[in-house]
Amino acid sequence: MNHFLIPLGIIFVFIGIVIIIIGTILSSQGKSNTQFAVGGIIGFIPFGFGTSKELVYFAVAVSVILLIIFLVFGLRLIR
Repeated sequence: MNHFLIPLGIIFVFIGIVIIIIGTILSSQGKSNTQFAVGGIIGFIPFGFGTSKELVYFAVAVSVILLIIFLVFGLRLIR
Protein backbone atom coordinates (compact mmCIF):
# COMPACT_ATOMS: atom_id res chain seq x y z
CA MET A 1 0.00 0.00 0.00
CA ASN A 2 2.78 2.48 0.87
CA HIS A 3 4.91 1.64 -2.16
CA PHE A 4 3.41 4.52 -4.17
CA LEU A 5 3.95 7.23 -1.53
CA ILE A 6 7.66 7.81 -2.22
CA PRO A 7 7.25 8.44 -5.98
CA LEU A 8 4.20 10.57 -5.21
CA GLY A 9 6.25 12.67 -2.76
CA ILE A 10 9.04 13.08 -5.31
CA ILE A 11 6.51 14.21 -7.92
CA PHE A 12 5.11 16.80 -5.48
CA VAL A 13 8.62 18.11 -4.76
CA PHE A 14 9.32 18.56 -8.48
CA ILE A 15 5.94 20.24 -9.01
CA GLY A 16 6.77 22.62 -6.15
CA ILE A 17 10.16 23.44 -7.65
CA VAL A 18 8.55 24.17 -11.04
CA ILE A 19 5.97 26.44 -9.38
CA ILE A 20 8.72 28.34 -7.55
CA ILE A 21 10.72 28.79 -10.76
CA ILE A 22 7.64 30.02 -12.66
CA GLY A 23 6.77 32.42 -9.83
CA THR A 24 10.32 33.77 -9.76
CA ILE A 25 10.33 34.36 -13.50
CA LEU A 26 6.94 36.08 -13.45
CA SER A 27 7.75 38.27 -10.44
CA SER A 28 11.13 39.37 -11.79
CA GLN A 29 9.43 41.28 -14.59
CA GLY A 30 8.14 44.00 -12.25
CA LYS A 31 9.86 45.89 -9.46
CA SER A 32 9.08 44.55 -6.00
CA ASN A 33 9.81 45.70 -2.47
CA THR A 34 10.50 42.40 -0.75
CA GLN A 35 11.64 42.38 2.86
CA PHE A 36 12.71 39.43 4.99
CA ALA A 37 13.85 38.60 8.47
CA VAL A 38 15.18 35.42 10.05
CA GLY A 39 15.29 34.58 13.72
CA GLY A 40 16.59 31.68 15.71
CA ILE A 41 17.97 30.43 18.98
CA ILE A 42 21.51 29.30 19.71
CA GLY A 43 21.67 27.87 23.18
CA PHE A 44 19.63 30.36 25.19
CA ILE A 45 20.46 33.36 23.00
CA PRO A 46 17.79 34.49 20.53
CA PHE A 47 19.06 36.25 17.42
CA GLY A 48 17.72 37.74 14.22
CA PHE A 49 18.74 39.49 11.04
CA GLY A 50 16.98 40.85 8.01
CA THR A 51 16.29 43.84 5.79
CA SER A 52 13.77 45.66 7.98
CA LYS A 53 14.22 46.66 11.61
CA GLU A 54 10.57 45.97 12.44
CA LEU A 55 10.73 42.49 10.92
CA VAL A 56 13.92 41.70 12.85
CA TYR A 57 12.21 42.74 16.09
CA PHE A 58 9.29 40.50 15.20
CA ALA A 59 11.58 37.56 14.37
CA VAL A 60 13.47 37.95 17.66
CA ALA A 61 10.18 38.22 19.58
CA VAL A 62 8.94 34.98 18.00
CA SER A 63 12.28 33.35 18.87
CA VAL A 64 11.95 34.44 22.51
CA ILE A 65 8.37 33.13 22.67
CA LEU A 66 9.49 29.79 21.21
CA LEU A 67 12.38 29.66 23.70
CA ILE A 68 9.95 30.17 26.58
CA ILE A 69 7.63 27.47 25.21
CA PHE A 70 10.55 25.04 24.84
CA LEU A 71 11.71 25.77 28.39
CA VAL A 72 8.23 25.27 29.86
CA PHE A 73 7.65 21.98 28.06
CA GLY A 74 11.21 20.86 28.73
CA LEU A 75 10.86 21.44 32.46
CA ARG A 76 7.56 19.52 32.44
CA LEU A 77 9.27 16.53 30.83
CA ILE A 78 12.06 16.54 33.41
CA ARG A 79 9.67 16.34 36.39
